[in-house]
Amino acid sequence: QTMSLSYIEPTNIHDVIMKALKMFDQDLEEKSIDVETDLADNLPLIPADKEQLMKAMANIIKNAIEAMTHEPRVLRIESRVSEGRIEVKISDSGKGISRDKLKNIFDPLFTSKIYGPGLGLTFAMKIIQDHRGTISVESEPGKCTVFTIRLPVKKP
Repeated sequence: QTMSLSYIEPTNIHDVIMKALKMFDQDLEEKSIDVETDLADNLPLIPADKEQLMKAMANIIKNAIEAMTHEPRVLRIESRVSEGRIEVKISDSGKGISRDKLKNIFDPLFTSKIYGPGLGLTFAMKIIQDHRGTISVESEPGKCTVFTIRLPVKKP
């Protein structure tokens, strides 16, 4: 299976995260969202299409921002290396997603129902899968949602 990614280069995931986050400076300020980052030092570079990966991260961050309708509003991004993969967790203190909705969260027909038009999460999942990565989500209704992205460090 070929990657539908245009330009693969050794990529520092933190650059990608910070660039994606920067796109939302205004939203974060207007909604007074606190951003907490806990990024591991010296993460290995990963083979990635930076632009595409940034779009995937931006879609997940956008989702997190939209979920935070009440105080406290905290967007937390963590990274670490685990079992030969880079793991990035993006969590919000938002309204959470009920269990029955959670299992369909990446389904394009379904996401448009919850979040209105726009296939943000489906699109994000596709990009991450193109990078041979995985994305999973856990949520506690009324409290938080955590997206976990895992990306391989080495080329296939």
